[in-house]
Amino acid sequence: MKKIRFFSLAMVLLLVFAALVACQPVVDPDNGEEIDDTKTQLYVYVAKWGFGTEWFKQSKKEYEELNKDRVFEEGKKGIQIIPQYRQSNLSVSEIRGDKINEVFFLEGVPYYSYYTEKLFTDITSYITGENPYEKGVSIESKMTAQQKDGLKIDGKYYAVPGYSGSYGLIYNADLFDENNWYFNAAGEMICEQRVKDKVKGPGPNGNVGDYDDGLPQTYEQFFKLCDKIAAYQDYTPVSWPGTFAAQHLEGLLQTLVADYEGAENISRRINFSGSENRKQEFKSSDSKLIKELADNGISPVVLPEALLSEDYKIERLEYEDTEYIKSANIMLKQKRKKVNITISRYDEAIGLPDMEYMNTEGLEKITVDGVDVYVIIRDDDYKGITYVDRDMYYSIVAEWDIETALEIAKTIK
Repeated sequence: MKKIRFFSLAMVLLLVFAALVACQPVVDPDNGEEIDDTKTQLYVYVAKWGFGTEWFKQSKKEYEELNKDRVFEEGKKGIQIIPQYRQSNLSVSEIRGDKINEVFFLEGVPYYSYYTEKLFTDITSYITGENPYEKGVSIESKMTAQQKDGLKIDGKYYAVPGYSGSYGLIYNADLFDENNWYFNAAGEMICEQRVKDKVKGPGPNGNVGDYDDGLPQTYEQFFKLCDKIAAYQDYTPVSWPGTFAAQHLEGLLQTLVADYEGAENISRRINFSGSENRKQEFKSSDSKLIKELADNGISPVVLPEALLSEDYKIERLEYEDTEYIKSANIMLKQKRKKVNITISRYDEAIGLPDMEYMNTEGLEKITVDGVDVYVIIRDDDYKGITYVDRDMYYSIVAEWDIETALEIAKTIK
């Protein structure tokens, strides 16, 4: 299987290349640059989003100059980087089908899905080792604790962040000054005629006498401010224009969620640690089955503890891999009953099944540990447990009565 590397250009600087390209176009499709057969080519996919491409063009120019006399493969000297600029990220199936690019710069991608689909190459030694272009400084030493936490999987690195940024709201300071849209220390809006204290209070950072004085400290004050601005005929409190307004608004929403959750809870969601590390819990309950599934791209899994807490036998374990769906079909035998389990990982290109519109009778819905679970009466003898977690769909069918099925479903963790 072709190995795909995802990292920033700093990582590119450390690679030793050998026969990287299987089939090459004659001309760089984006820049009209002819292929120089005296050099080693490196094909790079660059998602052309909000940060543009100038940073990459400059990095490409500098790196090619730094390594113009370096031998990456026998009979050639220097390197020629061939970028492919596209305003699109790539799904798992698109990356697997890519026969040209070796390095990918993407934004907001499902990192763990790429890992479980075995699209990554272990680049730990490059990240933690000495950087030949900056003596005494490793790439890892430049990463924040949160970045290290989120990117390390079982102690190994498979990617590094290309950049970091955050979403927020920009306000028109002149307009705010003109209309006195600020709060005093008591939380009153000083633009209101009845308010006597017209001195700006502390802003979001809690200090007085700096740049954010008078700005809302709480969401309650923020909404009050928006209502006040909306009362003016010619003003709109918040606007989000642009071609990709919906995508940017989603980024703001994620920032608001992170602000609400706090650093500790968000970190748990990123690295699956603490109380939310479901994979770890089940790995200790049934290490053989969970390891087998993980080794074949089905991980992390969320199964009922009741199925794994007692003795059972795996009678069959088969895998099916299509363009958009990867499935594991498992038959367990427990207490003389056969339990059929299907776990399917869906590619983001087609999305998961809509659980709300399943055409079936006798459906009961419960919520367990934040997961909506549907218990279905298949017939008089067989009952099914169906649910979705992250990017995976689960179907568990056995010869249970409805009460037993419900009790087993309640042990999903």
